[in-house]
Amino acid sequence: MPRALLALLFLLVVGGTATAFAITESKKLEPSVVIKPIFMSSDGEVVPRDRVFSPVCDCPQDTAVLGFTLRRADRVTASIVDARGDVLRVLVRNMRFARGPHQLSWDGLDEDGLVAPDGPYRLRLDLRREGRSFLVPMVFRVDTQAPRVRLVRAGPTEVTPDGRGEQDKVWVRYRSNEKGAPALAVDGVVVSRGGAREAGRSALSWLVRVDGESAPPGEYALTLWVTDRAGNRSKELGPIAVTVLPATEGSGG
Repeated sequence: MPRALLALLFLLVVGGTATAFAITESKKLEPSVVIKPIFMSSDGEVVPRDRVFSPVCDCPQDTAVLGFTLRRADRVTASIVDARGDVLRVLVRNMRFARGPHQLSWDGLDEDGLVAPDGPYRLRLDLRREGRSFLVPMVFRVDTQAPRVRLVRAGPTEVTPDGRGEQDKVWVRYRSNEKGAPALAVDGVVVSRGGAREAGRSALSWLVRVDGESAPPGEYALTLWVTDRAGNRSKELGPIAVTVLPATEGSGG
């Protein structure tokens, strides 16, 4: 083959490669067409961390609400993918989305209607007009396991609501294997709630009051449970029997 022809072919190959490289690099420099990915709670608040939900909790956290914003209108296929990048569920297929913010909901089920395995997931958007896929960097998790909680100690089991301190409250001390918010009920009525506590040992108290008033003398049954960040509720601890004694004379109760 003549050297001139070889040189021409070489230049064409090099030129084509350079052009393809330039196009690829320019694509990288373009602003992302998908921006502002968010995970939302049931009340519409953005969740900046601990993005987790439970499809089996029968609670407001049983659905993942995923938000994002498109810089340009496009036809979108939105899918939930697992840690390996495999598609678990297609939420919408080739649907036109206008420019601006959008929300999608996932009930935590796969294409066969089965609950997704516990673990991390991400949202993938296939953009027809753009001719490419966008894997949203935000990670969220499915968690269907309720906290495991055990009773450490409860007491005192006999109390006198006399305003003198030690006998005015009952402490229920427990240990949980994961972070969660405790709740304490007396005869089935919630009387105390706590904020999210880290895994390990914690406690919640009953101030020996019912409907805002000092509890009348008698027998009461206390139960405690812990609800994790995904909405899963532990088995109840108890019942813990507590006797409220009459206030002593001259007390402030």
